[in-house]
Amino acid sequence: MNKAKKMSTVLCLLVSLLVFITLFALIITKNETILKMDNSVAQIFFDARTRLLDYLFVIVSYMGETMTIVVLCVILLLLPNRKQVGLPVVMLTVVSLVVNFVLKMIIARQRPENLFLIQDTLGYKMPDGYSFPSGHAQTANIFYFALSFSVLNTLKKKWARRLLMTFAIFFCLLMCLARIYLCVHFLTDVICGLCIMIAIFCIYILIQKHFLKINEKHMNKYKGQK
Repeated sequence: MNKAKKMSTVLCLLVSLLVFITLFALIITKNETILKMDNSVAQIFFDARTRLLDYLFVIVSYMGETMTIVVLCVILLLLPNRKQVGLPVVMLTVVSLVVNFVLKMIIARQRPENLFLIQDTLGYKMPDGYSFPSGHAQTANIFYFALSFSVLNTLKKKWARRLLMTFAIFFCLLMCLARIYLCVHFLTDVICGLCIMIAIFCIYILIQKHFLKINEKHMNKYKGQK
């Protein structure tokens, strides 16, 4: 990793943490402006619903459910290249799950009330548990984004790499939008979940590059001794 990329990764990490800490403080102190904004945004999406969008965002949400992610993680661990792809993706997902669970227990924020889907849509039910931060915006997104990043390293053509990352970012934002649209999370739940996801991923990139650099030095030293 060159110096410019390292600095941009560190900057991205710091910005995501700053946004998270700021919103965390406002939510835990029950800031009126934030609460009003969250409720207003939820009401806007509730009023703008259509059956087509109901189905679209329910399908997207199903792709981010815990059981879906667990099944996909198991599949990745059974693949021949699990050391290069499966293990890093599963590791990041597990770390994110733990962080998300701890934060939900600390904040214990209730989900939006009386704004869920009126009509049954593919059997999707209002999730149990607390609202902050969004598990889909955080853990589901980190799974799909880390998977895309792992596949990215195997692609040689620049256009294919750009296409994959564009799709990964688009899907990540679509997942976030789905949680707000279905009113199973407030806007700030989703933003904070996304911020934690970005922070964890940035830390992973910095650590990974650091260990790769150390390993490269050891390999060069070993070759020199031979």
